[in-house]
Amino acid sequence: GLTATIPNMANKKNKLSLLCPIVFNKELKEISNSSVVSKYEIFNLATTMSKSESGKYRLFDGKLKRAQMEIGFLKIKDKNLKGMQVFDIAKLYATSKDKTPLVKYSKEFWASMGMRKSICYNALSKINYVLEILKSFPEKKWIIFNKSIDYAEKLKETIGSKAVIYHSKMKDGERDQALQDFANNKFNILVAVDALNAGLNVPEVDGAISVSGVSTELTNIQQLGQYSARTYLIRWNLSHLWYGNTEPSRNTRKV
Repeated sequence: GLTATIPNMANKKNKLSLLCPIVFNKELKEISNSSVVSKYEIFNLATTMSKSESGKYRLFDGKLKRAQMEIGFLKIKDKNLKGMQVFDIAKLYATSKDKTPLVKYSKEFWASMGMRKSICYNALSKINYVLEILKSFPEKKWIIFNKSIDYAEKLKETIGSKAVIYHSKMKDGERDQALQDFANNKFNILVAVDALNAGLNVPEVDGAISVSGVSTELTNIQQLGQYSARTYLIRWNLSHLWYGNTEPSRNTRKV
């Protein structure tokens, strides 16, 4: 049969409904409690930042809160925005070319949130987390997910000869060879960029480290789908955007 992760955007859902009907739909919790995906346990660790990274984060966090407050005030005055969340308003108006205050603060909201995420994604301390995990489980096979190619290359260089890298700027033959070498145990660590999430069959692994973090259910399901149903997965989610919070994920199952 055909399987798909239903997109969140309304226009894509409409296009999908014209092509084929949704026969049945299962939520992540249902999938986790069946044999559809591997058994796994998720650990969300707080992102530790340097003084410089922390200062930049607070700067953009302040801009984000200011924009959020201003959009909230404008929402009260505009009947067309009644019932909408600030996030949805900002997403709707951030791409507009109008010169209104609402567009201005929507752009500021979106840009500040993006910069805040980027700081979390690229916090250098996470490289030490990764090395510590790999050292503790030297015989395991790992996929390490990263948000950017630059960070992935830096991590690959730090890990050394045990790792092979996979990203979109590599030639097709190089990417195929990387997966083949990983499958044949020439390397036991595959350092990848998030582009690996969708549509590729990755050889069986023991665990994954999501350095970039998972901020959407779509990415979460795609990453879980990379692993064989026979694999018992322990996944370290090192940069979840709960800054300074180590609250564990819900809907996880103990190995």
